[in-house]
Amino acid sequence: MKPLNHSLKRLVKNIGLCGLIILSGSVMGQEEDNTPRIADQNDIFSMGLEELLQADVSVGSRTVRNIDESPGAITIITKDKIRELNARTLRDVLNVLVPSFDVVPTYFKYGNMVNAGIYSRGILSDFNQQVLILYNGENKFNESSFGSPYTIMEQTLENVERIEINSSPSPLLGGSALTTINIVTAEQFLEKLEAFGNVGFNTDEGLQSNKFTVNWGKTINSWHVGSSIQAYKDIGQRHPNVGEFDSTQNVKNFLKDGTKFAYNASLDIKAPNDKIQLSVMYKSVTRDSYFSSLSVSQHNDLYDYNTNTLHSFIKIKPIENFDISAGYSSYDFNNNFNLFELLPFGVNQSQNIPFGIAIKNFDLYLQANYVKDWTFAGEHVSWAGFRVENEGQHAHQSFELRNNTFIDVTKEREDQLGIFLPDLSRNVFSVFAEDNWKFTPKLSALLGFRYDYYNNYNDINISAFNPRVALAYRPTDHLIVKGLFSSAVRPPSIYELQGTKFLPLLYGNDNVSFETLNSFEVSAIFKNKKIRAQLTPFYEQFKNRITYVDSPIDNTIRVAGNSGETQVVGIEFAFDYTFQEKNNIFLNVSKLDSKDITNDLPTYFIPDLYINGGFNITVEKFAFNTSFYYRGERELPAELPINSARASGSHFNLNQSINYHSSEKIRIYLLIENLTDANNFVPLSRDGLYFPIRGTVINLGTMIKF
Repeated sequence: MKPLNHSLKRLVKNIGLCGLIILSGSVMGQEEDNTPRIADQNDIFSMGLEELLQADVSVGSRTVRNIDESPGAITIITKDKIRELNARTLRDVLNVLVPSFDVVPTYFKYGNMVNAGIYSRGILSDFNQQVLILYNGENKFNESSFGSPYTIMEQTLENVERIEINSSPSPLLGGSALTTINIVTAEQFLEKLEAFGNVGFNTDEGLQSNKFTVNWGKTINSWHVGSSIQAYKDIGQRHPNVGEFDSTQNVKNFLKDGTKFAYNASLDIKAPNDKIQLSVMYKSVTRDSYFSSLSVSQHNDLYDYNTNTLHSFIKIKPIENFDISAGYSSYDFNNNFNLFELLPFGVNQSQNIPFGIAIKNFDLYLQANYVKDWTFAGEHVSWAGFRVENEGQHAHQSFELRNNTFIDVTKEREDQLGIFLPDLSRNVFSVFAEDNWKFTPKLSALLGFRYDYYNNYNDINISAFNPRVALAYRPTDHLIVKGLFSSAVRPPSIYELQGTKFLPLLYGNDNVSFETLNSFEVSAIFKNKKIRAQLTPFYEQFKNRITYVDSPIDNTIRVAGNSGETQVVGIEFAFDYTFQEKNNIFLNVSKLDSKDITNDLPTYFIPDLYINGGFNITVEKFAFNTSFYYRGERELPAELPINSARASGSHFNLNQSINYHSSEKIRIYLLIENLTDANNFVPLSRDGLYFPIRGTVINLGTMIKF
């Protein structure tokens, strides 16, 4: 804990100094605010499409007030769209509503997080995902030990007001913002009580899942208080055909992908005029255990994977246009499994001892933002700020099964084998600025940058400068043309720098630096009151990709290094047609050519074609929603014959939802997932196994407003 305490002391010292300087400067320069604002933030979430596209979005820019002109390929998913689909998890809406997204129950290369794969625009690294996931625009879900949003895929959606996605790099949002997802929750706006219930069935298990949610919000003496409580259970589905190894025959019928129990609770308090906001969210998930880099653990009450996530922040607006936020997040996981009995060959069965690992991560930050309108040769909106952050791992444990109980053997194992992952933290110092210059009502330009300085875990300092330049031109009221160059980085995780002993013997490297994504894109957007169509060709350079290569000293281990480069050429088309109120058709089509430049090969595991679509039709009190997504074929390594035979092909998923509104306050629905019961498989990881996507599930649910 000494390194952590030392880092925290340095962080507090720097926070105090930077905060004093920025606050002093902003008070001295305080002027009257003439910025047009939306009077009631709650109105945003009841807007139609035309109004919604004029609202501010965190993942785009704080200086561009029209979403169509905001830099990047932005998708907004409202609560109404989520409820039309009756989507159960974040994975459902991303697969159906966002172009170029592949959200699958697999990690592909290495790692143990089945049900946590999020891949955007053909970018794939060996160990991590290049996605930043934010909670209400503040706390980030990403863990510092492995650098990935592990627990986010269990995010249920009944308390979500809106999901904002920017598929383009957003450097001003910080590390890992190569793709950004911001989850905005309802409790901070609600003025009512809502209750949701859902049960799910499948033919093999009968009752498969159930969940329950209560959302509440009320303004009391000009203060707003809101909260949400959710509980969720899903026993999963049996996957009897995973792998082809004879030695796994005895456990094939026990492989599952279930959630034994999950719950989360949140509380949000706002002062009058939003001068102060305090928000807290806690989430706990216990799932079937797994270790996909070698094989899947069996379904057993003894083994499980438990994660606990805490997000908390306070945001203060001491003066107009200026806000300060400070937050703390923690991410804990504990995975207990019996690895050796599942290994297909080459294992000494005397080592058949179930064991587990636990890692505890944290993130502490302070950020200040100042937004100002001004005039010089046109109209300007400028944003500047800083962020000071301390993140790392503050505890780890190892467990071994003895007398049918997992006991802590951390010291014993480390005396024998060494430390799996040390408890370390790093400080991150960031400054950022952006200016949106509107030359005329039809033409505007944006110029911004972010500079990050990492006082890293290994005391090797690294820094990154990331610019963003954009143009937007509106030749007519119905047409917008915009261009973008943007650069963003993903910093190396603790494991990529300091890791050891991780099966299959992946080792860190002190000299690993940032992964960098440079993106060039243009967009043409046509819209009127009924139609919105967007065409976006793009080109991406993913440089310094962190890959694991054979050690020149010991060929039994693989060592991390910046030894990869990927180039992606793609085009996205998004179309939405609303022909009557609450009646619409949507279609997204993306074609990608992702190439591993380093090895002169196609990028493995990435589909070549993405098609998502559906329609919603309302007839009196009934609403019928059909949605689907299609993924093209995947290039797979020749040395993975099982994957190639079963999981390289295209797959298709079709969902059907029927809503009945018995009144304005009661809604009953039927949702059938994977209506055709398609036998879809995706590659699990480089071990040569594959993972079936779930078969048909029938869900019955209700929502009641009070």
